[in-house]
Amino acid sequence: MIYALYYWPGIQGRGEFVRLALEDAAARYVDIALVPERRGGGVTALERYLDGDDVARPPFAPPFLVAGRQVIGQTANILLFLGARLGLAPRDAAGRLWAHQLQLTIADWVAEV
Repeated sequence: MIYALYYWPGIQGRGEFVRLALEDAAARYVDIALVPERRGGGVTALERYLDGDDVARPPFAPPFLVAGRQVIGQTANILLFLGARLGLAPRDAAGRLWAHQLQLTIADWVAEV
């Protein structure tokens, strides 16, 4: 599967955590922000999901990940999704929840800074 990561171009923020996970797992993905708008990428492509009426469960804001027909929003949620699929999180439920807890702690820490 080729994942599509949607985040603002030129901003290193919440999307960077997702980007790092995809890179670490050597996952096949396209960073839509880096695709020229004339080729269907950039901010226009991102806004199509945020404003589009054809998206059943639109994300609130970037980052979000498109995996097949699924649109997954929020950094911690994306990482929870990818962790199990890309072998980045423990296999057992308690371990996955602990890894997710760590991500949520990081998110709290970043928000406080």
